[in-house]
Amino acid sequence: MSDLRIRNPNSAIRHVLELALCFILLACGASRRVGGEQELIVGARADDYVVEPLKSKLGMYPLNVQICEPLVRISADFRIEPLLATRWERHGDTWRFFLRPGVVFSTGQPLTGEAVRYTFSRLVKGDRAGIFQHVYLGENSIRVMDDLTVDITPERPNQHLLEQIGHANYGIIAPGTEPATEPVGTGPFRLVEYRRGEWLKLERNERYWGQRPNLRRLTFRFLPDDTTRVLALQAGEVGMILDVPREQAATLRAQSGLRVVKAPVGRVASIFLNIHGQPPYDLLASKNLRRAVGLAIDRRVLIESVWEGNGEMISTIGPRAMLGEHAQLVQGFSHDPQQAAQLLGQEGWTPSADGVRVRDGRRLTLTVIAWPEFDTATLEFVQAQLASVGIELQIVKSPDTASYQARIESGEFDLDLEAPNQNDANPIFLPALRFYSKSTGKTVRFFAPGSRFDKIIEAGIEADERDEVTRRSAEAQRLLIDEEAIIIPLAGLRRIYAMQDDVRDFSPHPSLLNQRWDIISVGQ
Repeated sequence: MSDLRIRNPNSAIRHVLELALCFILLACGASRRVGGEQELIVGARADDYVVEPLKSKLGMYPLNVQICEPLVRISADFRIEPLLATRWERHGDTWRFFLRPGVVFSTGQPLTGEAVRYTFSRLVKGDRAGIFQHVYLGENSIRVMDDLTVDITPERPNQHLLEQIGHANYGIIAPGTEPATEPVGTGPFRLVEYRRGEWLKLERNERYWGQRPNLRRLTFRFLPDDTTRVLALQAGEVGMILDVPREQAATLRAQSGLRVVKAPVGRVASIFLNIHGQPPYDLLASKNLRRAVGLAIDRRVLIESVWEGNGEMISTIGPRAMLGEHAQLVQGFSHDPQQAAQLLGQEGWTPSADGVRVRDGRRLTLTVIAWPEFDTATLEFVQAQLASVGIELQIVKSPDTASYQARIESGEFDLDLEAPNQNDANPIFLPALRFYSKSTGKTVRFFAPGSRFDKIIEAGIEADERDEVTRRSAEAQRLLIDEEAIIIPLAGLRRIYAMQDDVRDFSPHPSLLNQRWDIISVGQ
């Protein structure tokens, strides 16, 4: 692929070129047709791609731009659909996948079982941190039966493998390639240029096996600042933006020439409570204190006033659709500041002159950290709600993902505000990943409730029937939320997109990671 360029320049020339590019975009528009060819520039958040060999998933995660494709696809209702595999069978602990014939990579190399083996073997080799251990893949898990047939046998039984490998992390790459330098896949787009922290440029893959994209060129510009992203759309520098700030959605909706589109709920804004913290982050070992935090927050006011209606009341930690009828097992938190005050009193916390409760000379002070996407207004709302019952909240705002990750992994927090997305079709994925004591996640040690919870998760992992899995997931969430108050769901979030009126055929998926860009078109 001779025209692929991956750069990280630091010279003044870069800034001159960027300025020139902005003038060109303003003159021509960022969603356009040129000689019948369609182009689109999308404003995305920060560039969080890892470019370390063996670990890199450039173009796949955390922003999937359809360079590579997994064996199966996850539908908008979180069901599994054929993609590179047309069908599959399960024989005991082994899953057999039958590959789609006639598929080639963007370089012309045919898709065979060897590509699947190479892809999964690379994932295992780069998995020193245990990222893929919940799928239980090992170096000998993949066996190529023939060019179009592959057997996958996890190192321990995994009834949910099919639901997990639709995740973009499992996008198939061409044998002998390394995404850190040159991601080569079978998807509808191919990478032309990646400039770290600035943009990722794609072109239509003319060798694509399916319906070829309407767009000839697709570019993602990394614009971490929310206001900058909005201004870029309003100025015509980009034709679409991801993750519209909730408080600015109404303004964009009212602007001529623009439209706002909301995805179905795919993630839940939630507060995780550190129950195993070391001093001074040890106060939430008290269940009554944790419950008081949950009861103090008026989630409806947060949704309607702070987020201007851009959220939904929810009691679970993921989309209710993942639990079906069993979602009713989880009640969630009501707003009851009087009960919150009573619980704090029972624990010996009494109001001081400035309103902050004290016990044995210690002030009731908690520290909150948050994903960088959460604005100051949201954190200050939570701060005010807790202050109303005598809890002082110190806000630590992380400027970027790296600083946030360092803080949470250090354990220097009491409350952690996140919005995890349901990115695969496994109903028990989120509770197992974040709270199961045997999970390899780096922050599980702060939230794991213990053996009773682990037994529920293990029963769900071992269950064959989906209804049993959803029931076990609901039981696990009931323990986390209603019984132990280790996580406080605040609101179901609809990811918000804004675009110019000539951007058409965009169908938002509840999971950004499974969003399809190949179906978008640009009108006249």
